[in-house]
Amino acid sequence: MGLLLLAAGFAAAAPVQDGTTGAYTHTFTPANTGTYLTIVGRWGSTDAVRRFTDVLVNELSWSLDANGKVTWTASFVGLDESYGVTGVTPTFETNPVATYDGSAITLDGLGTYRWESVGLSIGNNLSDDEYVIGSRKLDDVTFGTREVMVTGTIKVGSNTPSVTDLYRAAVYGSKTATSPITSDPYHTAAAVTLASRKLVGTSATRRHGMLATMPDVVLSGFPLEGSGADRLTVDLEGRAVKGPGNVLTIDLTNDRATQYV
Repeated sequence: MGLLLLAAGFAAAAPVQDGTTGAYTHTFTPANTGTYLTIVGRWGSTDAVRRFTDVLVNELSWSLDANGKVTWTASFVGLDESYGVTGVTPTFETNPVATYDGSAITLDGLGTYRWESVGLSIGNNLSDDEYVIGSRKLDDVTFGTREVMVTGTIKVGSNTPSVTDLYRAAVYGSKTATSPITSDPYHTAAAVTLASRKLVGTSATRRHGMLATMPDVVLSGFPLEGSGADRLTVDLEGRAVKGPGNVLTIDLTNDRATQYV
């Protein structure tokens, strides 16, 4: 995951190890450039091998449903491609799998909402049309506007604070407003924790996983409606914006000193 973040235009600080538990924290913050990757794809054991070089991550996203595992997807843009090259035998990580147990989503640090699903995405809007006459290969790739989005489905019920507070904030601009006002859109801090059940080392609280911190997120308006036969849920969406600090900071926690795990 750390390697994908580097290719998505993030920079890694020196890892910090906890002296008591041995847990390592790897902190990633947005940068102006990305680390180029080489990707080799192979169909089974055949010779249909393709190598893509000078590759950057265009989009990277994570999703989690209640009672499920964390999954991620990524899309890439590369400058060059070769066919029929020597294949690479993959090796697979055996690190713990992140699940709903140990994961959490917090808005504004105000309380616990009953999330049924959550998504976090990074979009770099990389250019993929920088061709020059006489060549079928990309001449360059340019980063566009970076977009960081958080989405989720919340069950309307015994939440503290109430989901209706979020509705008023997103639609009216204030948690206490009862009608549209002319204030700025509602801003909130958001933190998404994606963790496994396995603790790191001798720690009683620190788990293998990832913490995404967004100090300033603008909530989009959403409908608050239901019928007599259905459970009442709302789909929430927020866009992270850059304030005095970073638009997004990601901390990876594991038991290794390498940032690439």
